[in-house]
Amino acid sequence: MAPQLIDKETNQEAFPKLNEDDLNELSQFGESQTFEDGERLIKAGEKEFDFYIIKSGEVEIIDASSGEERIITTSGDREFIGDLANLKGSPANCSVIAQGECRVIAIAPDKLREILNKNSRLSDLILQTFIARQEALEESDFIGLRVIGPKGCSDTFRIRNFLAKNHVKFNWIDTETEPEIDEILQQFEIGHGDTPVIAYGNEWVCKNPANEKLAVELGLKKPIENKVYDLAVIGAGPAGLAAAVYGSSEGLDTIILEKEALGGQAGCSSKIENYTGFPLGLSGRELACRANIQAQKFGSQFCLTSEVLSLEPNQDGYLLKLNNDEQVKTQSVLIATGVTYRKLPVEGIEDFEGTGVYYSATKVEAQLCQGATVIIVGGGNSAGQAAVFLSQFAEEVLILIRKDNLAQKMSSYLLERVKKIENVKV
Repeated sequence: MAPQLIDKETNQEAFPKLNEDDLNELSQFGESQTFEDGERLIKAGEKEFDFYIIKSGEVEIIDASSGEERIITTSGDREFIGDLANLKGSPANCSVIAQGECRVIAIAPDKLREILNKNSRLSDLILQTFIARQEALEESDFIGLRVIGPKGCSDTFRIRNFLAKNHVKFNWIDTETEPEIDEILQQFEIGHGDTPVIAYGNEWVCKNPANEKLAVELGLKKPIENKVYDLAVIGAGPAGLAAAVYGSSEGLDTIILEKEALGGQAGCSSKIENYTGFPLGLSGRELACRANIQAQKFGSQFCLTSEVLSLEPNQDGYLLKLNNDEQVKTQSVLIATGVTYRKLPVEGIEDFEGTGVYYSATKVEAQLCQGATVIIVGGGNSAGQAAVFLSQFAEEVLILIRKDNLAQKMSSYLLERVKKIENVKV
């Protein structure tokens, strides 16, 4: 038997078996279907696919993101097939193929959300399983999207940054250092001048896509409907995400408009230790991801790369005009736009943004700083968190400040931590 990417024995929480009561309850929301040997239940890249419960038989879950099919794992009687993509409406990470005759219960996306809102016990089980599967997949050798482009290209950085901030699994192939790059480019019938490109297995290749195109392809930007929403939230930082959770959980038809990424400025923090309710701290990515799942559970609609240009009162309440010639009609608006980074007032600095000048410190930036000297301009908590994080990758981290010392802007717990790191200097 071929090796599997995920070991079910060590990831049991990701593959629970349903009891008879669970099966009977869930059967009320779906319909029975039968798949023959080799038939495909789900195709990788498919959107709005069903949630499946296996009544009898077995399926293989296949990763094709590398261009070669690999078995992630198998599932059988009383197990269910689905992950966070079911909830978010994003493309399926993998394909699911029947092994022999397979009898299932198929539950449509809207019915799955109904289950999550009506049955707290099943909601907890399904969501905990979805999260466990996502973690297991990220810890495995699953590749996901491939971003092919040179390190010094601002568009390569833009694409990687957008994917990382929005929690999309990808693998970066640096055309400047990858020894087999010519063979890889030939496989996709492209040249060095065509990069950066995004590829998923052998299914599709997208040449230097704009962020909006990426958002649409990845299910991060849902079509805006010609109706009056109950609530429009502008901004998807912590405040905007919280508003979306509260609004949609109260039954309000809620849409979230965000021009860049989930989590806002907080989403770029490597670790937040002073956020109420998390004594061990958590990353900005974790915070944004959890809030996103909550909002999606209650039916909030997310529209990334949507910037609000104007807000006007009308007979329905308000009309929001967006950057892409779209508009949103809504009865109420909650503005949670937060803050924007102050850019360094140095002439010509824009030419280096994305190729040496950055405004966050995530794994994307850390890859670019490996073994280098990094200069952090500013002395607040964001600078402190960046210094602690980047010190693990850079040879030296220099913090430049206008004040006399860090204590005037930085929290004491973070200041003490920065002082103890040998390769960080102020």
